Amino acid sequence: LNQAYQTLKDTEAQLIRSSRLAAIGQLAAGVAHEVNNPAASALLNLEVLEQEVHALAEEAADAEERDCPEVLFDSVRRVTREAEEAVRDSSEALRRIASVVKGLRGFVQITDSEVRRVSVDEAIEAALRLVQSQVRQRATVHCTLGSSRELVADRGKLIQVFINLLLNAAQA
Repeated sequence: LNQAYQTLKDTEAQLIRSSRLAAIGQLAAGVAHEVNNPAASALLNLEVLEQEVHALAEEAADAEERDCPEVLFDSVRRVTREAEEAVRDSSEALRRIASVVKGLRGFVQITDSEVRRVSVDEAIEAALRLVQSQVRQRATVHCTLGSSRELVADRGKLIQVFINLLLNAAQA
């Protein structure tokens, strides 16, 4: 009976590991997509900024040769507006990347059996960030958070529960 019980426990642990690997596989595609889009946006904005600064340098040299400070000031104002917009967009894209990576870091902690007080809302938000790309292709999520409720739980496992619920609901 003890040997059968141990075999059952080993099989259960193996199933849990397999489930986690499957979830990580599904998330990998979504995370790659979620990280790639803002990174590409930031790179494009920085390329625009580089081109604008180069154009400004050329216009400044031309204006100096022609002794036309008005043209130079107009160019500086235009490039400044473009630069501010490119920097603002790039910063937002990089914040999105950081958010996705933070959510993934929380999910990776599943192997750490660390029980502590966990905000339910924060765990739901982390799970939503991680599955957002897979879920939005199949369903619309309406989420109203605002609970100050905390549980004594393993944060990673709680996030995994919410991920599984969200993915199952989207697939259904």
